[in-house]
Amino acid sequence: MDIADSTEIKADSITIPITSIDTAAVLDSLRKVLAADSVIPIKLSRVKNPFSEIFISQNDLLQDNFINLYSRLGFLPNSFYRNLGTPGGINELIIHGNGFRNVSLLLDEKNINDPFTNTYDLLDFRSEEIESIEIIPNPRAFLLGNSNESLSIILNSKELYSQLPYSRIKYIEAPYDNLFIDGMFNANFHRRLNFDFGLTKHSQPGRFKNSERDLWAGKVKLSHFFSNYINWNFAYRYSKSLVRFNEGISTNKINLRPNETIEDVLYDELRAPVVNEDSYHKWTKHNLDLEVRGNFFENNRSISSLNLYFAQSQREFRDGEKESVGWKIHNDHWSKVWGAKFKQNYTLGFTEIETAVLLERKILESSFIPGKKLYNEFQSYFLTEFNLSNFIKPAFYIKYYKQKRINASHLSFGGDLTIALFNNLHFYTGASRVYYNPSPDEIAYDIYNNLYELGRRTSLYSSAAYFTDIISLTFDVFYHQNEIVRKNYNAGGYPSIAYLQSQELQNGIDKSFPKKSVRMGGSFSGRVNLWKLSLQFNSSLNKFTEENILSIFQPRITANVGLFLKDKFFHESLDLNAGIRASFFTSYNGLGFSPEKIYYTNIRTVDSLDFNYSNIKIPSNYKIDLVVSGKIKESAIVYLSIENVTNRKFYLEPFYPINDIGFRFGIAWEFLD
Repeated sequence: MDIADSTEIKADSITIPITSIDTAAVLDSLRKVLAADSVIPIKLSRVKNPFSEIFISQNDLLQDNFINLYSRLGFLPNSFYRNLGTPGGINELIIHGNGFRNVSLLLDEKNINDPFTNTYDLLDFRSEEIESIEIIPNPRAFLLGNSNESLSIILNSKELYSQLPYSRIKYIEAPYDNLFIDGMFNANFHRRLNFDFGLTKHSQPGRFKNSERDLWAGKVKLSHFFSNYINWNFAYRYSKSLVRFNEGISTNKINLRPNETIEDVLYDELRAPVVNEDSYHKWTKHNLDLEVRGNFFENNRSISSLNLYFAQSQREFRDGEKESVGWKIHNDHWSKVWGAKFKQNYTLGFTEIETAVLLERKILESSFIPGKKLYNEFQSYFLTEFNLSNFIKPAFYIKYYKQKRINASHLSFGGDLTIALFNNLHFYTGASRVYYNPSPDEIAYDIYNNLYELGRRTSLYSSAAYFTDIISLTFDVFYHQNEIVRKNYNAGGYPSIAYLQSQELQNGIDKSFPKKSVRMGGSFSGRVNLWKLSLQFNSSLNKFTEENILSIFQPRITANVGLFLKDKFFHESLDLNAGIRASFFTSYNGLGFSPEKIYYTNIRTVDSLDFNYSNIKIPSNYKIDLVVSGKIKESAIVYLSIENVTNRKFYLEPFYPINDIGFRFGIAWEFLD
């Protein structure tokens, strides 16, 4: 038995393995037969709709052999991974057209976005504590996001319980001295008291000048199973990262030899000059969580949870420190967040109900604004789902949001319908109308010009799925319309950071930000299993417009395909997953990345000149990887990969070259003492 994937329940001499994290019905019956002193961990409950969500299991995370979470999520339908190709930068993951400031990242349903910018960096997160991932698009996504985002990504953490101590070590080496090591340990101090510890060190010196990334991240968690009806846990998470920003290769500084082109130097790490040799940030985060879970009703799906949390973040951005004369940038961004969230799930006959209340106080201090700013927020939502028959399931939901500082108060709502024909053909459709506010840094930036915007988003999403043991096919479409429905600004004011991506220069004058934008698209994906081969594929098409003008800041067409051999060898001692993985994208307009404010924009000042990145067309291209993962005797996994096996030379943003062909090796070893 793989302890990392399992939960054990032990009563006297009876040991029952539970291999699924969502085992509500099984646990309900176990409570009636096990001894009174048995230990049954209470799992978080949520009203889910599997036909409107994407679920990545722990087994997939263990054996898919992607280099990081960005790469794994970027392989999904309707996704694009804006990879800068260097550790020195913050990459952007775009799903359903939603990137920075439009996606909510949650750890066990608690928002972990940066409270100031509402962005996130998955490379700063300790990924080894994740058991599974859920992608929730609108219509339902806004219920979970603190700022009513268009998409929610839930990272479900591992919840281990075993009578025997468990430990795991993972080690990875990748090109350009990329070194990753993670260790974790789990043990019971007492039959009802569990201790969990994890530590990650990730060092990436980088390929070009000033492109280093270094991370320390850790977690300590104590869980007390007071009874089978009340559990509580306390967790502390820490991370400290150093990221250096060279802002890409400077084509203005390249010294060409006779008969050379810029491309001859662009991919040469020894000769290619960078835009910035002296820019970096240090980001330190502390997170404390106290959670109490209760099961006070006979129905085991009726779970109560109370989460009290505190988060502190300090981002220190520096630029020009080495300059003896001239400008220097010394920006500090500091935040503290106190919060409380209560959630109740209840099943009553054919009705499932979920309701939650969130109170949060933020104190923000930044070099961008004078003094400290206080934000008090209140949020509450209610969701009800009706199981009217074996083939039809409607749901309705509503959410209220209030923020005192900017006097924002609004009501958002939505609904969806699932129809199941037979056991293997399902249809889903849903819609929502959501109001949302700018992020705190946008509000802070706008205070100088007395700016404030209230956005309204109308979202539609539909999907059809057919699945058997041999084949599974899914087709989905999405539509988002974003409008600025209220604004207050001076005639001479600047648009907020959120809309700088939309700016263009006309005779040296910035155009105003769009009042209306539309994002629409769809995908076709599937999996075919024949003999010991598994074929996985997806293809996506999108169209984005701003004020009815086509916007192409990401590929309109993307496609991913993988062909794998999956089998067990040596008397089932080796569980092998080996194959080829390829990605393709069409051309699009470039964007520049601002490390100071953490956003992508088409207009930036580079080498003292205004530079329009959107004039640079990123050509269509593809990338092929060979990957192998093998699970040995249920105790170790070996990872091998050759990435960019055809050694393609290209860049996803100007000018951040993608890595050359490279070999990656890793091993994860589990111990049971």
